[in-house]
Amino acid sequence: MKRIYLFPMLLSLCVISCDRGAKENPSDTALERLMKGNERFVQNQPIYQNRSEEFRKKRMQKTYPFAIIVASSSSRASPEIIFDQGLGELFVIRTAGNVICPSQMDSVRYALTHFSPDLVLVVGEQDSGVVNAVLEGNTEAIPAIAKKIQPAVSMERKQDLKDPLEAAIKQNAINVKKTIENDPVIRRMISKNEVSVKAAYHSLDKGSVHLIQEKNAPHLKEAP
Repeated sequence: MKRIYLFPMLLSLCVISCDRGAKENPSDTALERLMKGNERFVQNQPIYQNRSEEFRKKRMQKTYPFAIIVASSSSRASPEIIFDQGLGELFVIRTAGNVICPSQMDSVRYALTHFSPDLVLVVGEQDSGVVNAVLEGNTEAIPAIAKKIQPAVSMERKQDLKDPLEAAIKQNAINVKKTIENDPVIRRMISKNEVSVKAAYHSLDKGSVHLIQEKNAPHLKEAP
């Protein structure tokens, strides 16, 4: 009988311990933390599950997000979930098509200057409805967003591609990455090795996130 009562207690302690990042390697870079978290998500082995009142109040006191995520507003994926991170770990900026307008750029600068995260990751989402709308010319309802995405669509239309939508999504993520890198404030921070900016692709069917290979540029892991 003692074992029956002991097991729930041990399980509870394990959950609390995991939510405090017990399984995180303190020597990991911000990118490594995200990729390892995504691997846990894909394998259905999350460690950040605590959403209790006590946990929320603790995270309200002081948080220092280690990464900025610029992602789509899609309801199909939440950065905290796909990267298996707890409350207060990520500074998330979400817009349809993960585009960067003045207010989003201000948000990136704000997070960098107030929290000093090591990484800005721009995440393009598989089967993006907004990018597809621009690709098909259905942009009446999204003129400002379409203007931001159009360069990526125009670039990919010049090529004979098997999947023009996927190519445009990836190119759009790269374009947003370059926009962020070219901001004067952020460019200075990059030159001092205070932050890095990466572009990635989220595969909805697999759940995995991979860095996007830029043409003629070094990369860590190419998106499939």
